[in-house]
Amino acid sequence: MENQMNRTKGATATGNFWLLVMVAAGLFANPQMQDVFAQCGGREAGCCGEDSLENIFHSNSFWASALMGCSDEETTMGNRLWVGPRWERRSGNDAAFPVEGSINGVSVGWRSRNADAVFLSVEGVFNDGEFKPTTGGRTDYEEWQIEALVGYTFTNECRSLFVTPYTGIRYREAENVLGAPLNLNVDQDVWTAPFGVRTDFLLTDTIAIGLDARLQWKIEDEQLVTAAAFTIPDEAEHDLTYRLDAPVTFRVCSRGEIEVRPYYEWDRFDSDAGNRKTRIDEYGGQVSFILRY
Repeated sequence: MENQMNRTKGATATGNFWLLVMVAAGLFANPQMQDVFAQCGGREAGCCGEDSLENIFHSNSFWASALMGCSDEETTMGNRLWVGPRWERRSGNDAAFPVEGSINGVSVGWRSRNADAVFLSVEGVFNDGEFKPTTGGRTDYEEWQIEALVGYTFTNECRSLFVTPYTGIRYREAENVLGAPLNLNVDQDVWTAPFGVRTDFLLTDTIAIGLDARLQWKIEDEQLVTAAAFTIPDEAEHDLTYRLDAPVTFRVCSRGEIEVRPYYEWDRFDSDAGNRKTRIDEYGGQVSFILRY
């Protein structure tokens, strides 16, 4: 009965994920949003010198016709809302046991990022997937995150390079249900403070490449292992982890962008109560459909 409930729960969560993805696709395909696809003039070329990457792209007729022609705020900048799917693979070890799993998710967020101004960002993430225990079978894994960031954005004279140092708070809650023969539930609550820098460089008015690097100070990481006959709490504090993102942003219209974001995150859990040490590598990617306003 418990395994049937877990399978039903996993199917429902997966169905919710694909429903959100279809809603995102429908939002950007809606013909009523025709004004989003309006064209407008690009910003002035040449502020960075004749040999700049921007001018090389401008001087090529193919790039000029295919990629130029709509810019009210620089790509990656301004106020925006986004939604998009993400995919992630996690591997490593939990003490002496290997860990391997695949996770799908969806991200929804809001951000305000303007040159020489305060930076604000809020993002929520829901993930659903499974891990493969060494005892056989598969687990049912669910996770959600919420993150709030604040910082300040600096730019160069010709507004082609944007640098945003930031900090904030991140909360992650996860549940991993292990079926027979283990029949365990593992619940996790994590509070983390990120300290990072995001940098974006405009190759053209419509293409930007970036790097987002951060250290993450784990304020608290609580785990609770529950079985029919026992409950084992565990906790780790003050661990340092890190994350690297390499976003590439494409302006598709005056109010629309698509961001492709591969990322890597290294996570750890060093038990305060014993010798248990966990190391997890998280490799993933996210595609965000962005509405600028």
